Amino acid sequence: MSKKVFDIVIDASVARSAGETIHPISKSCRDFLEDFRSSKNILVMSKTIFAEWKKHQSRFSSTWRNNIIASKRLKVIDDIEYEQIRTTIDKYAPNDKAKDAILKDVHLVEAAIQTDEIIISCDNKMRVLLYNLTSKCGDLKNIVWVNPVNPYESASEWIQNGCPKDQERKLLHFMDSVAATSQRDHE
Repeated sequence: MSKKVFDIVIDASVARSAGETIHPISKSCRDFLEDFRSSKNILVMSKTIFAEWKKHQSRFSSTWRNNIIASKRLKVIDDIEYEQIRTTIDKYAPNDKAKDAILKDVHLVEAAIQTDEIIISCDNKMRVLLYNLTSKCGDLKNIVWVNPVNPYESASEWIQNGCPKDQERKLLHFMDSVAATSQRDHE
C-alpha cells in the first residue's frame, strides 16, 4: 500500500534556517527538507510564499527548491484571502502587535486551507497566536502544524511515516500536546 501524497506549505523560516552548518536548528531544518525530498509530497507556494523564500532562503534551500521544481513537485497556487479568517484576526487578536504578526503570515494558513491543511514552520509564536484563535474560527482548527526544530515533534519521522494528521499536530490541540510533552519530560 503506497502512502498518500500531500500538498504541504513550508514557511520561509525553514528555508532560512536550513543551512549547511552543524548548528542543531540548521541541521534539523536541512534534515527535514531532505526527508521531504525523499518523500513524494508536493511543495505548495503562492506568489507571496515564493517571494519570502527568495528573500530569506539559504544556499542549501535554494538548491533544494530548484530540485523540487525540476522533479515537478511544486504546486503554484493563487494568493486567496479568506475573509472569515482575516475578520477573526482583526476582531480577536489580543493586541495590535499580535494582529500585525498574524496578518504578516496569514498567507501560510490561506495556502494550507486551499490544499491539504499542512504547514511546516519554525515559528512557534505564530502557532500560539493562531491556536488562541481556533475557538473563534473553525477554519484554523484542523491545520496541521509541524516544527522541524522541536525534537519532540519528530518531524522527519512524521514525514517518513506518511504525514499522519494526528490530533496533537492540529492547531486546535497544540497546547494539549505541549502540556503532555511537558508532563512526560518531568516524569
